[in-house]
Amino acid sequence: MDITRRHFFSRTSTGIGIAALGSLLSENGFGAAETPVTGGLPGLPHFAPTAKRVVFLHQSGGPSQMDLLDYKPTLEKIRRHRAAG
Repeated sequence: MDITRRHFFSRTSTGIGIAALGSLLSENGFGAAETPVTGGLPGLPHFAPTAKRVVFLHQSGGPSQMDLLDYKPTLEKIRRHRAAG
């Protein structure tokens, strides 16, 4: 079976990532809980969390890809004018 270079690196990087995650989550790694943890890292935060609610903002919109990347002759004229001046 022929395997491309891109496919080879994709598979090996996934395997290495899984091995790294396994070592981080082992009993001696970050997954070990020596003390009761209130945050993501052992001993952090140094205070009890007080937040009751979380506000999540999903702001879709903005200019489309076509508006950002299409040719704009006016901008080219402005660039030439600034470079000459």
